[in-house]
Amino acid sequence: DRATVALPLQWCLRDVHIGNFLFTGDVVTGLVDFGATTVDSVAGDLARLFGSVASDRRRVWQGAFQSYEQRRPISSDELHAISAYDIGGTIGSTANWLRWRFVEDRAVADMAITQSRFRSLAARIKALSIGEGMFSGKLRPKT
Repeated sequence: DRATVALPLQWCLRDVHIGNFLFTGDVVTGLVDFGATTVDSVAGDLARLFGSVASDRRRVWQGAFQSYEQRRPISSDELHAISAYDIGGTIGSTANWLRWRFVEDRAVADMAITQSRFRSLAARIKALSIGEGMFSGKLRPKT
């Protein structure tokens, strides 16, 4: 039963995505937005980060796993948790964006960015619904 698995805990940003990294060229030179930081399972951070960088590009996910596993192995239980965070995060993010735009009627600074986000989320939801999400089939980090 996966619900009772105890995952290793460490400091996590919990809002880690490409938009919270500072770059000089292709080199990460800083992080911003530590408001959600706490001790948690790294699975949530990995799902969010890999998803924000790779979306549904399986080879990019595989490369991200391989890079991460050079520093710390990912257990089978953590892989299942990453899958759950990825799926749940995609659905939750879609629900948030729909609520913000159509229920709360939030002002939008740049409609093109909002429309791009909707297209991206729709593509991810479609991939999940037809079984082509990142964790359908056999995506397993190579060690």
